[in-house]
Amino acid sequence: MSDSIVKTLMIKRSYKQNCPLALSLDLIGERWTLLIIRELLMGPKRYKDIIEALSGIGTNLLAARLKALVRSGTIQKEVLPAPASSFVYQLTERGKALEAPMMALMRWGTEYAGAYKAKATSRTEWVLLGMKAAFDAKASEGFNVCSSFDVGGFLFHIRIFDSRLEIESGAMRDARARVTTDEKTFVALAFGKKSLKEVLAKGKLKIEGSGLAVVRIIGLLKIPQ
Repeated sequence: MSDSIVKTLMIKRSYKQNCPLALSLDLIGERWTLLIIRELLMGPKRYKDIIEALSGIGTNLLAARLKALVRSGTIQKEVLPAPASSFVYQLTERGKALEAPMMALMRWGTEYAGAYKAKATSRTEWVLLGMKAAFDAKASEGFNVCSSFDVGGFLFHIRIFDSRLEIESGAMRDARARVTTDEKTFVALAFGKKSLKEVLAKGKLKIEGSGLAVVRIIGLLKIPQ
């Protein structure tokens, strides 16, 4: 265990138990901490981006959580190259190791997906992480599909190949389909509250290219109820 992690455990509240779970919770068990890590699973973010995503956290509390995560070696602060030259937070290799247990927590949480509320806060990135957690590699055998998405101006692409899932920000040049929709419609599709046929008929979603590719992607990645 590094000196910085030992120092973190010594200066903050601790369960004072020699148990791997308790020691992990000493580092990441504070309120909001896991949600900060969730925000960074999709890539580096500025302080401004994080606080906008975590409505209600408060600036002082966010600053304290980020400082503790940096001190523990879970995240690091970097400067983007010019012309951006702004500070971002990103996961370290140690922080990236939390993706697997967080995906497991998301799968566990799908039991409560039936509590989905249209008026509750939703973000496309959260839905994408839920889709990633719900991905069934076995069910995707034999599929090789890809599509670019523009969801309210947020660009990303989804590719399923060799029973693997790739979700990355940015468009994809050789995508078989391009989807344009709004965040509310995309969230409703992901949770199975709206069907693809329904949103297409209402003009809430547009597809350029292979409609079958989109049907397969939505079908394979729909968050189970």
